[in-house]
Amino acid sequence: MFEKRRSSNIPILIMALLMLVAGFYIGKMLENKENKEVLKTVEAETEAGEKENAVVLKKDAVLIFRTKYNKCEHFKEKKENIKDVLVGVEEKKLKEYVKFNYPGWKVEKFSEKEVALYKEIDSYCDEHYEIGEENGNIVIYKYDANGKKEVVEKTQFSTTYLPQVDQEQIKAGIVVDSIEKVREILEDYAS
Repeated sequence: MFEKRRSSNIPILIMALLMLVAGFYIGKMLENKENKEVLKTVEAETEAGEKENAVVLKKDAVLIFRTKYNKCEHFKEKKENIKDVLVGVEEKKLKEYVKFNYPGWKVEKFSEKEVALYKEIDSYCDEHYEIGEENGNIVIYKYDANGKKEVVEKTQFSTTYLPQVDQEQIKAGIVVDSIEKVREILEDYAS
């Protein structure tokens, strides 16, 4: 008549264990959410502080173009006032602007009053001339600001009457720093 009922504590233990795991999981989720909110607040405050302290170009700022010519080791500088579209621009935006509007130039210096752009050219500057040869005659070239040489004069002076050493030098190109030096060399060849 009286039977002993089996009591099973296993379902109660499983239920307690599930509640413990669920509580731990919910706690971690809430902690992550709070951390993300704190990070967002800190990032927003940092950005606002950076914008307040950001260096921007003033209206009277100057743009300096510095060019180094590798073959003669000369530097040339050209200055101009900044364009109105650059007033109030930060360094990051200016670098993007330079990338698209001044290919090959790099921002070397940035301040509210001055921006220096730098570029190297593997040639000679516009102070140099070159004595060369074309169709057996001597040709005088002048280098431009971009390092390209342009014909200044095609002479009627033939290289065939010059010694072999001089002919080879002219074919390789004789670079000098003035038109006077070019005339001097041509006079030596004529005598």
